[in-house]
Amino acid sequence: MKLCQYHWNKLIEAIQADGLGDLIPQGPLELVRRIHSRKADGINQTNFDPVSLANDLITIWSVSSIGRDDLMSAASQCPICFFDVPQWIEKASNDSGEAWRKICSF
Repeated sequence: MKLCQYHWNKLIEAIQADGLGDLIPQGPLELVRRIHSRKADGINQTNFDPVSLANDLITIWSVSSIGRDDLMSAASQCPICFFDVPQWIEKASNDSGEAWRKICSF
């Protein structure tokens, strides 16, 4: 499942409004570097990506909310549009911020 451009932009705006904008990777090379670092070292302050985490949370909630038979038909659609749950954007952003605060407390 992939967010439509409208909801992707809303997710970025929510993350920026939560004060996490400086943590968003600047370009695809930085994103790939952080992904590889997370795989090797686990999530930490240098590889945390609030957008990836928020997007992953929305995907998890989507898969958890759908029956197996409907999964294939929903897979190519924006989960926010498909389930009509715009509140997931704010929740995902908030949960991403909470994860960041936990990482910083270690």
